[in-house]
Amino acid sequence: MMRRVSVGFLAILWCVSNAFSGEVADFTDYEEDDSSFEVDDEGWGWSFNTRLDAEGSVLWADGILLDEYSIGTRLTSEPIDLGLTITRSSYDVDYEPNVFGAPTSLSEDSYAYALDTRVGLATNWNLLGSVAYYDGYTDYRSLWINEYYSQLFGEVPGYIEAAPKGSSLSLGLEWEYVPVVAKVRLTGGYGKDTIAPASEFGENGFERSRPDLYTRFLQLQTENVLSPRVVVQNTFQFTDTTSRAKRWSGQTAWNIALADDWFLRLNAGGALEQPNFDAYYFGSSLEYRFADNWFFRLNGRYYEDTGEIENSLGGFTSSAPSLKSVELGAGIRWQGVHNAVNLYAGYYQTEYDPLAEDNIFLENLYNDRRWGLVQLTYTHTF
Repeated sequence: MMRRVSVGFLAILWCVSNAFSGEVADFTDYEEDDSSFEVDDEGWGWSFNTRLDAEGSVLWADGILLDEYSIGTRLTSEPIDLGLTITRSSYDVDYEPNVFGAPTSLSEDSYAYALDTRVGLATNWNLLGSVAYYDGYTDYRSLWINEYYSQLFGEVPGYIEAAPKGSSLSLGLEWEYVPVVAKVRLTGGYGKDTIAPASEFGENGFERSRPDLYTRFLQLQTENVLSPRVVVQNTFQFTDTTSRAKRWSGQTAWNIALADDWFLRLNAGGALEQPNFDAYYFGSSLEYRFADNWFFRLNGRYYEDTGEIENSLGGFTSSAPSLKSVELGAGIRWQGVHNAVNLYAGYYQTEYDPLAEDNIFLENLYNDRRWGLVQLTYTHTF
C-alpha cells in the first residue's frame, strides 16, 4: 500500500525541489506578477497567463489508507479562463465483517476529470460553465458496503457487480455589480450517478435498489469586499436528488487581515433535509507570516449531523448513524515569484452514534476512528 503513496509524493517533492532551487522568493512581486507568453498566428495575437497545480494527500486510520493525487492547469486569455483537473483516488481497506462473510483486503482506484470555464460577455458580466466525469468509487464506505453485498449475494442469479461512475454539468452567470468590490453568481447544474445499489431478499424474491441517481441543484453565491481587510463569501444551495427530499444548504467564509502579518479565516455552514436530517460545521484558520515569504498556520474544524437519510430497501439499511468529527492541524507555506508550496498535517477524529438493529451488520465500518492526514500542494505560474 505504501509504495503508491510514496511514488505520488515523490513526484510532487521533485517539483517542490525545483521550485526552491529555481528562483529567489519574493512575495510582493508574486502578488503583482503578470507572467504570460505570446502566441502569434498569422496576425492574431493572444497573451496567455498559465498556472499549473499539483496536489497530493494521504489519510489513514487503523486498517484504512486513502490517498489522492491531482494535477490541474489553468489558462487565461481575455475574455476566456479555462481550467482542467485530473484526479486519481486510491482506497486500501481491510474488510472485516462482524455478522457474515470473510475478511479480505480491498484495493480500488478511481479517476475524475473536470473542465471549467469563464467567458466574459460584457463589462462586469461573465458566463460560467463546467463539466465533470468520474469512474470508480467516491469514498471507502461505498467500497466496504459493496463488498458486503457481493459476499452475501454474489452467487445469486440476477446479482450484478457494481460499476460506479457519474457525470455532471453546470451553467451559471456572474455579475460584478460593483467593480472589484461586489459580485453575485447564479449557477444551475445536473448530474447522474451510478452507485453500488443495496440488495436483499424481499416478498418478490431477490431485489436491488435503483442504481442510478439524478441530481439537480441551484446555487446563489455572493462575494463582497467589506473593507480593505475583510472579504466575505456567502453560498446558498438547493439540491434535488432522486428518491430523496429536497435539501437546503448554506455556508459563509470570511477572510480577515488582522494585521500586516496576521490573517484569520472563518467558515461555517449547515444543511437541512426532511424528514430528519440536519448538519452543521464551523472552523477557523490563523496564519502568520514569520518571514518575507514564509507562513505558518493553525487550523481547526468541527462537524456534526443527525445521520444519513434512509433510502435503502425495507429490510435493512446501510445508512450511517449520527456523526461528530473534529479536525486539528498545522501547516507551513512558502510563496515565491512563480512558485508556491503548502505542507499541511492534521489529526482527524470521527465518532458515530450506536447503530440500530437494521444496520448492526456495518458495525466495523462505522467505528469511531482516529485519522492522520498529510497534504502537499504545489503551484507554478509561467
